[in-house]
Order: sequence, then C-alpha cells, then structure tokens
Amino acid sequence: MKSTNSIDVLRREITTLTDVASIRAQILELLLQSLKARKNSFGEWEKVYFSNAITALTLNIHADKQPSHAWLELCLTDLEKATSPPQSRDPEYRSPDGSVRNAKHEQLMDAVDCLRREINAEALSNTKAA
Repeated sequence: MKSTNSIDVLRREITTLTDVASIRAQILELLLQSLKARKNSFGEWEKVYFSNAITALTLNIHADKQPSHAWLELCLTDLEKATSPPQSRDPEYRSPDGSVRNAKHEQLMDAVDCLRREINAEALSNTKAA
C-alpha cells in the first residue's frame, strides 16, 4: 500500500523536523494524489478525514510556534484514516458536521491547491530573503 508507506516515511521525517517545508510539500503531494485516486469513490468517511487532514496541515502552517510537528502528525493520522480500506472503517459512521457531509471532491481539491500556492509563495519569499 503506497500511501501507508509514504505516511510512515513522513512520520519518521517529522520526528527530526530537519526540513519542515519539504515535509509539508510531501504531505500536500500525498493529499493531492490520494484525493485524485478517490474522485469516483468519495464517501462521507473520506470527506471527513481528508477535511481534517487539510485543516491540520493549515494549522501547522499558521502555528505561532515553529517548527511545529503536532499538527503534521495529526494530518498524517487523518490522511491514513481517509485512505484506509473500506473493510477497516466503521460502517455506521456519520459525521456530526453537515457541512463536511456536503463537501464536494472539487472543494477539497481547491483547498489543497490553495495550500500549495501558500507554501510555494512562502518558499519563494524565504529564497528571496536568503
């Protein structure tokens, strides 16, 4: 399972926090690939956990204390749940948040794209400052 292996690798990288920008970019790429792979099988479970992963990554980027790893860890946990096989999920699961239940695949893809632009702009700004 490629995404699980990628998540495990990223978890190991987070413990060292050697290059947070690179870790964020890798997580974004994994989020994007995982969302694309599930475009035609996008259920409530995926909506909730992809939404949570995107939110956690956003909170990491905007954390006052940097480098921060707690939000990255949570992001990876939610991404792992979003990509888990259907047989390992709670078949009775229902999100208490109606806005998440109504989320569209395209909306989550847009959110990932916004994060990508933000991270790229930050990287460009850091390059110019150096």
